Amino acid sequence: LIRDFPQYRFIFKIKKFTWDHITQRNRVSLLWTDPYVKGMKTGYTKAAGYCMLIYADRKGMGLISVVLKTPSWDARVNDSQALITYGYNFFKNERVATAGTIVSKPRVYESAAGYAPVGPAHSVVLTVTRGHHALKTRIVWNHWPLTAPLAAGADVGTLLVTNSAGQRVDSVPLVTLAPVPEGGLFTRLSDEL
Repeated sequence: LIRDFPQYRFIFKIKKFTWDHITQRNRVSLLWTDPYVKGMKTGYTKAAGYCMLIYADRKGMGLISVVLKTPSWDARVNDSQALITYGYNFFKNERVATAGTIVSKPRVYESAAGYAPVGPAHSVVLTVTRGHHALKTRIVWNHWPLTAPLAAGADVGTLLVTNSAGQRVDSVPLVTLAPVPEGGLFTRLSDEL
């Protein structure tokens, strides 16, 4: 809901509304005490106890807290606040790659320019524990060597993101950020040698 239908987020953070002369307060009481909470859903059933699902967004880092089977209204509020606070205290977003920025200028054979500005097709932001060991990036080319002509946006490789143990965490396609036209006859012949 949060990712796929962002146009409806505003509904969940409405603190109260009136319909047919009846005013209802939003039962996500954290809306009044935590400016980062954007609301979501509360509930109670005998089987599940007091429950609360909340979404919070602080400086672009969104967190979801799900609390089930608490014994009281106050317990679900306190537990929800504790989870969100824990999340923001011990985790952070780290930008690994920004769409449209040059991460490499590999040589392009048979081209007028001699190289291609290459960058990630989309931005990569990962949530990591505070104090973690740095993430590392590595480029894997689809074909080597690169040969002109290349259109802007041509998929030429992958930017792999790994943790300190070398385990893959994420990846993003690498694309040419500008067209790389074919060079003249002399350029093409000299690159063939």
